[in-house]
Amino acid sequence: KQHGFHAIHWQSLGSSNAPDSDIMQRARKEEAIVFTHDLDFGALLAQTNEGAPSVVQIRSDSTHVNVIGGKIISALRQCAKELRDGALLIVESHKHRIRLLPLNIDS
Repeated sequence: KQHGFHAIHWQSLGSSNAPDSDIMQRARKEEAIVFTHDLDFGALLAQTNEGAPSVVQIRSDSTHVNVIGGKIISALRQCAKELRDGALLIVESHKHRIRLLPLNIDS
């Protein structure tokens, strides 16, 4: 939030044991972006071939803000338009990658 992003933790919205599909459905409905360290959300995008919601997936051994926080903020700023339009943003400790939605795994 201190970097200008509106963020809400899922546990303030729904059950902590809710299925990932429920989280994705709510994010799609509210035009929100899912921010996660869980690889399942990227897999759900591939399975459903949906154009939303965007997912930011952290792939790093350390998710501590002092280790990867700056890289996340930088990637979010660089990819803001793509995330608004629908994308999967993967942030790693040394780089980030973006794929536009739908992922179209069959083509």
